[in-house]
Amino acid sequence: MRLGVLYTTDVYNSIYRAVLPGEALRRKGHDVRLIRHDEYTRVPMEHFVDREVVHIFRRHDKVVAKFVDQLRARGIGITYDNDDDLRLAPQESEFFKKHRATGINKYFREQVAMMRRAHLITTTTQTLADRWAQEVDRPIEVVPNFVGDQHFVKTPRNTEGVVVGWVAGIEHIADARRLQITQVLQRVMEKRPEVKVVTMGVRLDLDATRYTHHEHIPMHRLGEYVRKFDVGIAPLADIPMSYARSDIKVKEYSAVGVPWLASNRGPYTYLQPKNGGLLVEDDAWEAALLEMVSSKWKRAQLRRCAERWARSQRIDKHIDRWAAVWQQTADMAKQAAAA
Repeated sequence: MRLGVLYTTDVYNSIYRAVLPGEALRRKGHDVRLIRHDEYTRVPMEHFVDREVVHIFRRHDKVVAKFVDQLRARGIGITYDNDDDLRLAPQESEFFKKHRATGINKYFREQVAMMRRAHLITTTTQTLADRWAQEVDRPIEVVPNFVGDQHFVKTPRNTEGVVVGWVAGIEHIADARRLQITQVLQRVMEKRPEVKVVTMGVRLDLDATRYTHHEHIPMHRLGEYVRKFDVGIAPLADIPMSYARSDIKVKEYSAVGVPWLASNRGPYTYLQPKNGGLLVEDDAWEAALLEMVSSKWKRAQLRRCAERWARSQRIDKHIDRWAAVWQQTADMAKQAAAA
């Protein structure tokens, strides 16, 4: 197969929805061309005119819309990946504050217009697939996020105290506020003086002597930072966005052997201790954290489960799911051209 992938570094999820699948298909022997393209700049059409299928991740500006129209006119198949419903942005998020309802609806209409241009749509969850089905009459395939080789680092672990870590975009402040994660962690720190907290992205109001906040960690170094966690957390509040999220956060923790605690909600409800962590009800975060930080044996047991599960979630073990989507799209384009 001759596949073209158009992705942007503006959105972190492009790693999972475009780059890792494209690279994995290339390792299978296919002709794959990955092209990074930033918003409002010329799309290098010459890199795509010989492709059977072009995969586009979540872009919706006019430049890319015109590019897609030109590809379809040449009989090239288009897959469009959309893993985020902008309308679900919580009011506490920077995106919501910046764009409010009018801007968000405008962006969403542009995304819908792009989905209607595609032969086939891919997304991360059935929740999102159902939402897209209300907007477009196109085949929609659910392909979960998987981890790549760069997630499996073997750098040193933490050797002092017990580190509770949370990797989360700044929009997760909505989850922190509704579940009172700051207050929970503060009480845990008061009861267990060996506990320290590290967050990446979202910022919490905690005692600076035992709390470290990283605003941004480069993707290629994220694993070495996360590997120093003794416990990773993934809290999700009872808000609409939580039910559309993917499970990639706990897969990232598991890839570096970090046992995790996750809300019993949305993408995590199917998980079990054999996957490397425990599910937590909204009112049980303090008790769950105290149990984990107090038991080195429990953490070691879950770490082994996490590492084993993460190996089963490598993109190379699941690339056939993406390959089938792209082959289906190529066939659809050929049939349309013949008609």
